[in-house]
Amino acid sequence: MNKRLKSISSLLIASGLLAVACNQQKEQQPFSGPVIKVNPVSSTTIKISDVADSVVVVKLQTSDSVVFARIDKLELDSANYYILDKEGIKGIAVFDREGKFIRQIGQQGGGQGKYEVITDFQLKPGKVEVYDQQTGKLISYDLQGNYLAEKAVEKGYLAFASVQDTTGWATSCGGFCGNLMVGIGDKKTSYLSSPFKDYLFGKDKYFYTTNNALYFTDVFDTYIYQVRGGTPHPAYKLDFGAAANINFSKSGPQNQQKAAYGPTIEVMNEKQMLLTFVYHELQYYAFYDRNSGQVRCGDMLSNDINRVPLGQIVYGRDNMFVTNYEVDEQRAKEGLAYIQQMPPADTAGISRLKAMFEAARPLGTTYLVHTFLKS
Repeated sequence: MNKRLKSISSLLIASGLLAVACNQQKEQQPFSGPVIKVNPVSSTTIKISDVADSVVVVKLQTSDSVVFARIDKLELDSANYYILDKEGIKGIAVFDREGKFIRQIGQQGGGQGKYEVITDFQLKPGKVEVYDQQTGKLISYDLQGNYLAEKAVEKGYLAFASVQDTTGWATSCGGFCGNLMVGIGDKKTSYLSSPFKDYLFGKDKYFYTTNNALYFTDVFDTYIYQVRGGTPHPAYKLDFGAAANINFSKSGPQNQQKAAYGPTIEVMNEKQMLLTFVYHELQYYAFYDRNSGQVRCGDMLSNDINRVPLGQIVYGRDNMFVTNYEVDEQRAKEGLAYIQQMPPADTAGISRLKAMFEAARPLGTTYLVHTFLKS
């Protein structure tokens, strides 16, 4: 199970809280926008061939000095990948579309043009904007990694995003709490707060940006919000139907086994959206057709095109999403040995496990898997 989802569930039970406190900025009018109906109870595995045209694998060139602990965020332009690793590289590494390492953006340290702790970055035309949580600086570099400028904002933010003059910031306020602020330019208004720190806003993805719009979601809410004029407005609503069978009380959520919450935007384009949400502590996928309103819901993405394992979605835009995966070669051998001794009851399950372990490679090698959705 995803460690992140385990953490969310543990916090829900331990704290005895589920309600999200919102200030007066939140709209109270009846919602009249599109409703996305999902039914995780009757969902099945989604075959990639049903929703995508192709799957392309790119092996990233790593070395002793460039080894990923994990991919925290990925952005890409027409030529390169820009990958943030907060623990291993502790910075942003740039690779070309063939996976060849090109450079790192900026340098860790003190003083002008250097960062101490990067928690987020954003790719802009001709530059990369990096947020340093430790110093509260927003630093700009050109695409070759050269320092351009910096400005002071505030310390402690977990994430930021900006589209035109609209901004969004997510912050931790110490302990298990968090806050999200949106606004115009440097003016920010607190909008949502939660006792669950960074577990509030769409799991690991706090914001989703398109060419002209900024969106965010609340993992304990069923709305997708769009920021317009510096103020969030509900744009879409998820309807879990009977699956969202959860009661609230001072002693905490009841019927925890049936708790449903989300969503997170993974991909949005003119024709469709790919969302992930949580039900019964597991992650689910929902492909929503924005024209017909039809929804394809599944608890797993099965890559029946080239059998390459699909890991966590680290990037989504237009008609494509990117996942990454890595398997320890020794554990893969142990896994194959274990599978060979399993009774052949679950043929499909065994086949999936075998395909995953047979795709193993040496530890430290990272693969990016591009899935191109059908238009």
